[in-house]
Amino acid sequence: MVLLFFADDGSGAGVEVWRSDGTEAGTFMVKDIDTANFQEPGSITAAGDVVMFVPYQPDSGLQLWKSDGTEGGTAMIKRICAAASSNPESLLYRSPEMFFSAFDGFDADGFHGIELWKSDGTEAGTVLVKDILVPGNSRPNPVGSMGGTVFFFAEDAGGEGVWRSDGTDAGTVLLRSELRGLGFRRGVGRYVLFRRRGLRGLGVRLGIVEIGWLAGRNGTGEGCACRSFRLRADGPYRPRWSAALQRR
Repeated sequence: MVLLFFADDGSGAGVEVWRSDGTEAGTFMVKDIDTANFQEPGSITAAGDVVMFVPYQPDSGLQLWKSDGTEGGTAMIKRICAAASSNPESLLYRSPEMFFSAFDGFDADGFHGIELWKSDGTEAGTVLVKDILVPGNSRPNPVGSMGGTVFFFAEDAGGEGVWRSDGTDAGTVLLRSELRGLGFRRGVGRYVLFRRRGLRGLGVRLGIVEIGWLAGRNGTGEGCACRSFRLRADGPYRPRWSAALQRR
């Protein structure tokens, strides 16, 4: 059976996560999490036999949750930041774990800021992968995976670059530092779409790069190439994603 998960406000309880098996009887709200109707859940992402998502709850803020499509099987995975929202973003599933960015607290208080995390769906298995920028926030943005390796953009002391990770601290390393200024990134299958400001007043360019090119030869980052193009020649252009479809 295939279950579709989506956010909807059809129950009168505000926007919550719903599920559907394609029938009227099998379409219902999973759980009323945001009783204050403050913010709709986001980042609903498949992770094996569950979905992970980021809802708001009045007493915990924005944290990482999971659901198997039942109320009993819908729960917070871990409260990563005890004092505020951990605000998980850029969820990317590489079996058997979800990679994402999250805030666990300020460096000055003995925490790590906004860094790369992973979760296997359990509290004990939801851990920091690497504190890349100390002190500070590396603001990782996972965009794709290939051969068991996750690729993401992040900032270290030298600026933004392309990183790779096998899910361990030692296996999380910088690949390329020259691909800076690639804003508004989104992974689509084996490609990454991006927005980049052109040189000499040429405006904003829309570009595409293949995950394999980010990795380069033998996963070392060598031999990277990308393409970019202008959609308008007569003025500024700021593309905003609405949907991305990978056709086979």
